Amino acid sequence: MIDTLKVGVPLTRHQWQYLTELAAQDDRWVPALVNRAAGEIRVRHETSVLSTDSQSFHRELRWAVPGEYTQEGTYLYLELSLPKLWYGHNVRLLYNWVKALELLRDWMNEKLRQPRMLKYPKVIDWKVFRADVCYAWKFPSQRLAEAYLCTLQKLSYPRKKPIIYPCESILFTGATYSFKFYLKLPEFIHHDEEELINQGASQDLTHSLRSMATGVLRCEATLRRKWLTKNNIDRVSDLLRDEFWFTNLDGSRIHGGYEMLRVITILVHLRQSGEDIDFDNMKDGEILSCPENTCLVSAKFDPDRGLFADIKYEAQSYKDGLYVHKSGSDIISRRWNLQLVLQFFIGKFVGENSGVEYVDTVEEKLLAIYKPVKAARLTSVWLYIQRFGPKKAKEAFGHDSYYAARRDMIKAGISIIEPPANVKIIERDFLERFKLQVPSQDAVNLHDDFRDGENLLNFKANT
Repeated sequence: MIDTLKVGVPLTRHQWQYLTELAAQDDRWVPALVNRAAGEIRVRHETSVLSTDSQSFHRELRWAVPGEYTQEGTYLYLELSLPKLWYGHNVRLLYNWVKALELLRDWMNEKLRQPRMLKYPKVIDWKVFRADVCYAWKFPSQRLAEAYLCTLQKLSYPRKKPIIYPCESILFTGATYSFKFYLKLPEFIHHDEEELINQGASQDLTHSLRSMATGVLRCEATLRRKWLTKNNIDRVSDLLRDEFWFTNLDGSRIHGGYEMLRVITILVHLRQSGEDIDFDNMKDGEILSCPENTCLVSAKFDPDRGLFADIKYEAQSYKDGLYVHKSGSDIISRRWNLQLVLQFFIGKFVGENSGVEYVDTVEEKLLAIYKPVKAARLTSVWLYIQRFGPKKAKEAFGHDSYYAARRDMIKAGISIIEPPANVKIIERDFLERFKLQVPSQDAVNLHDDFRDGENLLNFKANT
């Protein structure tokens, strides 16, 4: 979920002095971090890391320290791709990216530390200056992935101008964050493959990675320090926050108001009671409950239906005189905060409905809730968007009318993503169910690979 990360490691004066002396040496390189299966990550001192961001395709770990030490806080600046550190490439997603940081810290304590020097701080305390949040979907073919990206290039992003490489990438830049979609195969060929060959990587490895990258559409949001600070993300620990929401047993989700206070009530009572909740290692059927006299809540863990199921509650909130006193059964689900962040950016680009839409189904959905005249007008707006893009549609219909039409489409559950033309039957089946969602069953990998080899859990049999 994270690719490139730029962090600041808090330093003592002794650590800063040692690294300053190391940076002053003629040799700009220090011993590399080696992955036996996929080459090495070269470690380079680069003063530009203090002020600018590197391109995300670099294979290097770049580092720098400031020229002066201050008691208020002095950092070792590090910028690198965590999947490339772990795998030797970033074709696969790295879900547990913290283990790559731990690997880096172990290497620093071995290679960048004098014998009596204190160890570097834990990774959760490192300051975050940039985080590239990413996701990647695997399409049945490279041709379909290219055609799908071409349809995305017709769309616009609010208040950002696109940089487009036809049927290869679309990028929206900004001072606080940037957002892009691109095809992984050409990016891998242009950058990583050549470097791997230069490092002596086997032909089997490069062919395997080419095959893995074929048909992969990747999405990436570069979050810079200004955006991170505004969203209360200061350290690595803040990137690990997760979110919860309720889902009724009928499948509908609950948003806001008193209903959302149920989530707050349960979690606050559990946390304030001192319960150490290890969500990742809960067993099927394990019961959580609030202590006596705080709230009447119990939750059974059910991995097939959600994080918790069969919630029984009769609880009161504790803040501002607002009370919740209801009973029932719901499912509490959990999703990493970074997944929610990326889905938010995707939603701003393609709308809430992130699937593809065929014109015949558009008309059917609109006629189901609107009168024929309005349905016909909204269909014409949708067709205009597909032909000329949202920008020209706003100019043609007017800003207010365009957004009013989009709101009406959202109510009808209509996406503005039109499927590519002339697709095969098997590809149409894929497109009809595919959505730009995070997480997704169509991810390039559902589990982390081992550092020196592939995880069989990611194997997909040809059907």
